[in-house]
Amino acid sequence: MASGVPNTCVRWMWKANSDPFSDSEPATWELYSDVENIIIEDAFQAGQSHAVLDTYSINFKRGIQILNYDGKKQRPIKREIINRADQPPRKERFTFTPIDPDRPFAGLYETGGIAKISCRPVPCTAFTRIIPYRTVPPDNFSIPYRTVTA
Repeated sequence: MASGVPNTCVRWMWKANSDPFSDSEPATWELYSDVENIIIEDAFQAGQSHAVLDTYSINFKRGIQILNYDGKKQRPIKREIINRADQPPRKERFTFTPIDPDRPFAGLYETGGIAKISCRPVPCTAFTRIIPYRTVPPDNFSIPYRTVTA
């Protein structure tokens, strides 16, 4: 291994059991994502008492993660130092669906991911009908113009 690159790395994990504080079942530990792991480790190395993620706060002194919007939902966490050679490949590398560069939005119209766009001009007046979200108006649909008299 190149000099300057440490042989060990740190992994942070949270206990994924249905009852995380029970000892009656074997512990199941889930890894935090790579980005979350970096955020947690940076806060830990800086000597902070907490690390804040999108949905959880990590309390280092108590060794738990706390759901940000419900403080009663807590789980144990642990920090593991492992040999870099023993580290499995990142999960995130293998989970995304490849995008066809010729058709980057293929399939999104069929699944409702993108609403179809009409290129007809729309006047800046009040609608007389409310168009439901993610629907396309029929071809004969028109918006009446309001006549303004002085």
